[in-house]
Amino acid sequence: MTPEEAATALCTARQLLVVLDCDGTLTPIAEHPSLARPNRATLAVLERLAAAPGTEVAVVSGRRRAELEDLFPIEGIELVGGHGAEWEEKTRPEAREQELLESVRSDLEAIAARHPGTLIEIKPTSVAIHYRQAEGEEEKVVEEVMIGPARKPRVRVLAGKKVIELSVSRWDKGDAVRRLRERHAADMTCYIGDDVTDEDAFGALSTADIGVKVGSGETLATMRLESQTDVVPFLERLAAARHL
Repeated sequence: MTPEEAATALCTARQLLVVLDCDGTLTPIAEHPSLARPNRATLAVLERLAAAPGTEVAVVSGRRRAELEDLFPIEGIELVGGHGAEWEEKTRPEAREQELLESVRSDLEAIAARHPGTLIEIKPTSVAIHYRQAEGEEEKVVEEVMIGPARKPRVRVLAGKKVIELSVSRWDKGDAVRRLRERHAADMTCYIGDDVTDEDAFGALSTADIGVKVGSGETLATMRLESQTDVVPFLERLAAARHL
């Protein structure tokens, strides 16, 4: 399916839901998460798409919801953080989950201390270790995480591009898509993402929906965009079609 064909198909929806990942989709991959921000063209097209008749837009990301609020200050866009765990209502892990989260955090910080260049990112329901800048240490970092804290009972492993996230939440991006689709009574959904964690969302789509994989790699998506720079042109085409 080409971008033109996808936009034409999505234009037929009475109520369309467009859900997007953040890093690698709406923002370029950066050495440090704080350096990855959407540009003006991205914000403008999201605003235009959200204003189209019968169209709802959401961003579902592994980032904290507070970060998404800073990155996407656009009225009418729904923001879901923590791979589907963080919604508008405050997310508070139960006491047992909080204890497990602290244990995971301690283990990952110990691993990071042994491998210069790694970065620990702490979130309400998970802890991530980034190893993009740990040159020559990548395999050791992954091995120590996977034979250590990743094996704790009730810990979910979310592997991404040069990052492993250990979560105590049951939510994933597929769950988020299902909840958003029900909330907005969407008869067609388009999900756009680039990472391994986005496959949960692609798997939650129906045959009437369209999944868009950004970049290379095996995928359940029905369409592919070659790179992150192709996302805005596709959204512009879709926004134009929805405004007709």
